[in-house]
Amino acid sequence: MRRRRTRLLFMSCLAGLGLWIAPAASMRGQAPDEPASSHAPACLSETVVPGAQDVRALQMEITNSCPSALTGFVFRISCKNPASGTESRYQDATEDFFPSIGYEALIPWPPAAPVGGVLPGKTATRPAPNPCPAQSPSALAVSLVGAVFADRSAAGDRTALNKLMEIRQLRLEERRYWVRTLEHSVPPGRESVSLDFLNAIHQRRLQLLDQDGTAWLVAKSEGEEILRWLRHAPENRGNPGKAARISIDRALGYLRGNVAEKEKHVFLLR
Repeated sequence: MRRRRTRLLFMSCLAGLGLWIAPAASMRGQAPDEPASSHAPACLSETVVPGAQDVRALQMEITNSCPSALTGFVFRISCKNPASGTESRYQDATEDFFPSIGYEALIPWPPAAPVGGVLPGKTATRPAPNPCPAQSPSALAVSLVGAVFADRSAAGDRTALNKLMEIRQLRLEERRYWVRTLEHSVPPGRESVSLDFLNAIHQRRLQLLDQDGTAWLVAKSEGEEILRWLRHAPENRGNPGKAARISIDRALGYLRGNVAEKEKHVFLLR
């Protein structure tokens, strides 16, 4: 009973500031584009290479010869039984550039580790799981399960691609949530807000999502990134524990633009 009263008091305080902690949204209907093909496109080529420091730590090289930037893909690493020659083990993995979409002009990463996606004509190197560490990397095979492109086209296994899109939707909803939260975070007549207060809102958000592992992980990642940015913003370095209104306004300007950009990359597959 006491816990329930504490929760109601906390929620009423947030309501007084115009804040609302909403549950994570499920995949919402957005205008679907072209139907997804059931096969990965031939304009993508992939290979497995051993890690530079440890040959058992695999890397995957993927080359994009398609007309649009590759923004996410699902792939499978497999190995064969040496005796029978049949596939004995495999492991699927997802590589999604969605979290870094919008950072392209801000982070000068090397071409092999691109931000926002793999441009046409470019090759990227990404870490890959190793389901058969006892075998030589040359004995392993890699195949694409599905791929998503910047022009809102997709190809490959629809189930795997829809899972990728569901996580994108969760990330997008978290960005929208923090836009709503920060818009009302600084009370009228004040020039700053306590970072402890914002962190309390973040922790409460995580409590509401503790029954959904995927949504919880996404909310934790997104919330920690935003709080870290505010903590290290130039305006707040001389005032530990506070987020100045100007830093909140700058964060909002970036988040609103980032949400608008990310919305282009979340869509339903038919």
